[in-house]
Amino acid sequence: YEQTPLLGKTQSSKAPVPQTEKYLIELAPYDTRWVTEEEKWELKLDGVNFIDITEETQAGFYPKFFTSNAVQYPTKLIHNDTISSLSKKLDKKNLQHNLEHFTSFHTRYYKSEYGVESATWLYEQINDIIQKSGAAAHGATVEKFAHSWGQFSTIARIPGQTNKTVVLGAHQDSINLFLPSILAAPGADDDGSGTVTILEVLRTLLLSPDIVAG
Repeated sequence: YEQTPLLGKTQSSKAPVPQTEKYLIELAPYDTRWVTEEEKWELKLDGVNFIDITEETQAGFYPKFFTSNAVQYPTKLIHNDTISSLSKKLDKKNLQHNLEHFTSFHTRYYKSEYGVESATWLYEQINDIIQKSGAAAHGATVEKFAHSWGQFSTIARIPGQTNKTVVLGAHQDSINLFLPSILAAPGADDDGSGTVTILEVLRTLLLSPDIVAG
């Protein structure tokens, strides 16, 4: 009996073992955990909510979130007439049309080509609204915010006359938790509806000459 050595045994023992990418999630303030992407989706399927703070931690933003002063929100509306007038100009047909197109992408998964395509479409809609309103001439902007993955975020800014800032936001991506890269995820209500609502609000706000002018 002659023992045959295992081919490549010495070489394979020296080869680097592929590392599974991990993400830092926050389940509650300062309650963090490192997980794989598969574990993230398992938590979602189990109904566990969390925030992925990997990028914020690497950029040094965390835990600065919890060190800023508490925001004092207004207790009364003071622009009722303006709000009432503009709200009448919101168009349900625009909401439906934009949502139908937004959900026509096979998925808006952030690591997919569809995710990039849907983000590009959204960026173009926002840019078109700003340009047609004339707000760009008064400092309104829209920009792509790059991430370590393919899909980018879109940030539109309408400058004002004070340092007070109002932020409206929604997530434009979608995901099928079973097979994210393969199965369809139209995401009409998570969060397509939120995205197109903000898009319509932007269009309506920029119908006001005062807001266009900053």
